[in-house]
Amino acid sequence: MEGLVQALRYALRTLSRSPGFTASAVLTLALGIGAATAGFTLLNWVALRPVPGIREPSRAGFVEFAAQDEHGYRPNGLTVSQRDLVLRGSPAVSGLAGREGPMAVNAAAEMSAAGRVSAEFVTSDYFTTLGVATPLGRGFVAEDDAPPLGNRVAVISDRLWRDLFAARSDVLGLPLRVNGLACTVIGVAPPGFRGPNLFDPVDMWMPGATEWDIRHLDPARRQAESDYRFVLRLRPGASFDQAERQLSTAIRALAVADTAHFSPPVSAQVLPGLGLDALHGAKEGIDHQLRLIIGIAALVLLVACANVANLLLLRRAQRRSDAVVRLALGASRFRLVRYALTESVLIGVASGILGVLVALWVNGLFHRFRLLRYISMEGLRLDWRVIGFAAAAGLLAAVFAALLPALVGSRADLVGDLKASGPTQAGGAPMLRTGLAVLQVAVSLTLVAGTYLFARTLQHYAQVPLGFDPAGVTVFHVDPKAQGYTPQQARNYLQALRARSAALPGVETATFASLTPFVGVFNIDAVRRADAPTDAKPTGAASQQVSGDYFSALRIPLLRGSTFQPGDLWPDSAQRVGKVILSAELARKVFGADDPIGRLVVLPFYRSNGTAEVVGVVGDVHWNERGGGVDPILYSPVGQQATPYGPMLVLRSRLSAATLERRTQLIGRSLDPAMPIESRGPLSDAVAAAISSQTVLFRLAGLLSAVALLLAAVGCYSLIAYGITTRVREFGVRMALGARARDILRSAARPAVTIIALGVVCGVGGAMYLTRFIKSSLYGVSPLDPVAFVAAAVLLGAAVLLASWIPARRAAKVDPMVALRCE
Repeated sequence: MEGLVQALRYALRTLSRSPGFTASAVLTLALGIGAATAGFTLLNWVALRPVPGIREPSRAGFVEFAAQDEHGYRPNGLTVSQRDLVLRGSPAVSGLAGREGPMAVNAAAEMSAAGRVSAEFVTSDYFTTLGVATPLGRGFVAEDDAPPLGNRVAVISDRLWRDLFAARSDVLGLPLRVNGLACTVIGVAPPGFRGPNLFDPVDMWMPGATEWDIRHLDPARRQAESDYRFVLRLRPGASFDQAERQLSTAIRALAVADTAHFSPPVSAQVLPGLGLDALHGAKEGIDHQLRLIIGIAALVLLVACANVANLLLLRRAQRRSDAVVRLALGASRFRLVRYALTESVLIGVASGILGVLVALWVNGLFHRFRLLRYISMEGLRLDWRVIGFAAAAGLLAAVFAALLPALVGSRADLVGDLKASGPTQAGGAPMLRTGLAVLQVAVSLTLVAGTYLFARTLQHYAQVPLGFDPAGVTVFHVDPKAQGYTPQQARNYLQALRARSAALPGVETATFASLTPFVGVFNIDAVRRADAPTDAKPTGAASQQVSGDYFSALRIPLLRGSTFQPGDLWPDSAQRVGKVILSAELARKVFGADDPIGRLVVLPFYRSNGTAEVVGVVGDVHWNERGGGVDPILYSPVGQQATPYGPMLVLRSRLSAATLERRTQLIGRSLDPAMPIESRGPLSDAVAAAISSQTVLFRLAGLLSAVALLLAAVGCYSLIAYGITTRVREFGVRMALGARARDILRSAARPAVTIIALGVVCGVGGAMYLTRFIKSSLYGVSPLDPVAFVAAAVLLGAAVLLASWIPARRAAKVDPMVALRCE
């Protein structure tokens, strides 16, 4: 213990005497640790942290019942009675709770404006299966979920409790209007719990039996029981593999007995753990983004460690005479290594603390630009895992960077080193120092090449014509059907909302659409020429309901025919033939070179005998992504099929989005205070969000590659500068014998050329291998684009040569007499 205290005192005293070295080492490692910690924070938030509020989350997971055959993967929901049969045949499973949703509902507390809330309809054992204890009130009981309508009760999230009820302790029993219907709050979920899936955070839970009532669904279409997706809990001692085998056996037996509901072969797929539902379609893309971020951060940490290792090697070489004297006086090599490692641990601790601050800043970048488009990053924060990672990363990086220098510094030839001790002493491990510098250059080249590829991707995206103009367009969502409006009431409300919004000063166009590009996911319709054979394969198309001035609002060009007329909107139910507009791509696929105007198409899902007349053709638009091909789109008039389910109010205006949002919501409250109008924000923001991951990756890669480039340049500067100090006598002798300044300059800079050459060769090879992993994030550029590697090599070469030229130029100005006198 005494030896450790002595080593600690010595390290503190030594570091305080070299503030420049200490600051350089700490800042260098802090940048690398901060990048790595930010990547780990994201990984922890998405995949590692347990879902808050769940007891023993290691025994919980998702389960999906599905049929897999030549037609693909088809999920199968289960009713409660079917669930009970499957559960009896699965002794490894203690609970199997159903969930339907999440889905948006209108919610309003007493004396508050209505808002849109994400809700789930669940079975009565939902909270007990997950192990969620409500700090206020209770969860559901069987009576709440009893057919046919259950009890209109709700458990709300801690966040909703604070937003709607100002965290009132007497919230239990208070009224809550959901979709215009009176409900009662019976419980508040624990802080942080918003359902088991990060993709779909939830703020309200209601009994499954209330769904048809709450959603105002047609009683004629009501099923005896609802289908659910499920979460499970294992019995103590059971495994997820056991549960999957038992559930698969039980569901296959049920499928044989109930062929009307199931299409064998059916099996169960169990996904251990909660938080990130692996069955969700976006998970693969999120995993890829996480791997890229962590990979980039790891490369920067590697450069930082190599840089600090080189600084320590140079420092050990400069202090070699001190080590030799200590060894000559009887100090053991273990003690010298312990002193060096203690010094490095102190650097690591300071770097870890500073690295946490860097990570907080990078995490803010992630949140601001919505790096993970499909996951809520609300409350992204550092927890004990992240703090532990930063501490471990700081210590390991410091030890890793210091171990080789410490071992090298402890090896000494006492007699030879004492004789050689002096200003021109070269020190040990020149090959190791050069190798570390080459490693920095190689890794930096990889990062710079990746940054160039991301920059080219964003440039190509910017050059893709969207087919519409999002500037000045703001989108709002309103859902009269969810509020229980009849079709006529919904029509009157929407028409009044549109007229009053259009009358706002600064509003150029007000229109409705069931969806807009980059806001929402369209439905797929089937379109076939009416004069085609009945067995002809129809063309799949995105289906959208719009008002006639929708195209002028988004500035989508009319290519042929006309847009919808006032009589086409909300048509009389006796109308026999509907009207549709085709995008140019859909017109080409359905009619080829023929003129589609006035022709009929068959639409199986339309009420007007499935037939509609083509009245116009408009330009193509990109829907949810800027890259790739355009989507064939079928436009029909608002109200032609039925009352629009949650239409979008689309406003083109010269006003700011905030001003327009405030004024539109005032109009909405004046028409119906219980009807929320949800702002989806400027359409240009939605377009930018579509490439947010590439934008953040570019900015992050650019920032970290700049850091790596700076570290590589500083490392080479230090190496060349130290090398020159060991060759002062040589330069003095050569200049005394007639060598010119440019000869000395060339000789001093030659090691930098070697480092550049080796670093570029290794870096290009590594970059060609590593850039393959970012292929799916690129657009319009190959991961092996030679321009990227040439540009990165030139940039790195210039930076290293510039850094090396400064000490080399000083060497060329050495006074021979001064150099020889110093020696």
